[in-house]
Amino acid sequence: MNVIGTVFPECYHLLYHFHIQKNVQAKCKMLVNSIDAWDVVLQAWENVMDNEDECKFMDCVNRLQLVCQSWPLFFEYLNDS
Repeated sequence: MNVIGTVFPECYHLLYHFHIQKNVQAKCKMLVNSIDAWDVVLQAWENVMDNEDECKFMDCVNRLQLVCQSWPLFFEYLNDS
């Protein structure tokens, strides 16, 4: 992982979406105590992950933060990871 920039200097190093999603589900589902709320929170997270428009990215992050007000540890984990 550390030599990607050396071997492929013109490439962007991106994490695989699937693995990030599985990590979030495994680490954070226990932080949200409602199945219905989990679906809303996860959808807001997916909107952040799937966003290709840099201008709208912060709108999605702000929406996620708003949705996560009742679960600040969830947002904190995402923000710090």
